[in-house]
Amino acid sequence: GYEQGQVGDGIADLKEGGSSASDALDAGFTPAQMAAAGYKPEQLGAALAVQRDGGLTAKEAHEKGYSPAACSLAGYTPDEVGAVLADLKADGLTAQQAKGAGYSADQMLAGGYEQAEVGGALADLKEDGTSASDALDAGFTPGQIAAAGYSPEEIGGSLAEQKGEGMTAVQAYDKGFTPAWMDAAGYTPEQVGDLLTGLKADGLTCDQAKEKGFSSAQIIAAKYDPKEVGAPLADLKEGGTTASQAIDAGFTPAEMAAAGFTPDEVKGALTEQ
Repeated sequence: GYEQGQVGDGIADLKEGGSSASDALDAGFTPAQMAAAGYKPEQLGAALAVQRDGGLTAKEAHEKGYSPAACSLAGYTPDEVGAVLADLKADGLTAQQAKGAGYSADQMLAGGYEQAEVGGALADLKEDGTSASDALDAGFTPGQIAAAGYSPEEIGGSLAEQKGEGMTAVQAYDKGFTPAWMDAAGYTPEQVGDLLTGLKADGLTCDQAKEKGFSSAQIIAAKYDPKEVGAPLADLKEGGTTASQAIDAGFTPAEMAAAGFTPDEVKGALTEQ
């Protein structure tokens, strides 16, 4: 039955007296009342983190009145907050309303909003914690992701996830992933070489393949003339070229031995012929 002004004064007094955000929560004050009394987002986030460690879900935190920013500060991931937001979106919450409620770009992307709805430069989304995989899912191209400052390892990691789901080297290349990113994602020289074989059949020269970033091992796997590749066999071996590929490319057993292939590797490659 107390008026809001009386309640506000009470919590302000508690804060002035040194009560922590957790103490205020235990006393029954809401996150909104605490914010109005001057508790900082970091203090609310720290108090919420204690409840999160106790098993409070992001949905329960939302129902208690915690803001998206407080949830983020408490350690809830964009995916966890996004799951809550996805339900709100299904109930009709627009992108503009989600922004007005304080949801960050990465939380909105995780909640199922389109990149065009979320707005903002990808560099800003990256700063907010959007992963390379989330950026790809939101419709950004690998080139745009690289330009926003994501590392080759991050891009390769996101591609590795798609590779695990069945994406071929040809499909990855068609989506704009470079040969180097495919290598980082775990595609073998043979897998990328199969892609390059198709490009070679369409007229791609060895020099053009080099300009596009294909490695010597990938080019060798596509059966370009090793003399065109121009790299020493030892470098090709370092780049992943196998003994069988070296034999197929026309290197002699003596050249292979000099490049560091073991007698067993050379023998095995010759046996396969």
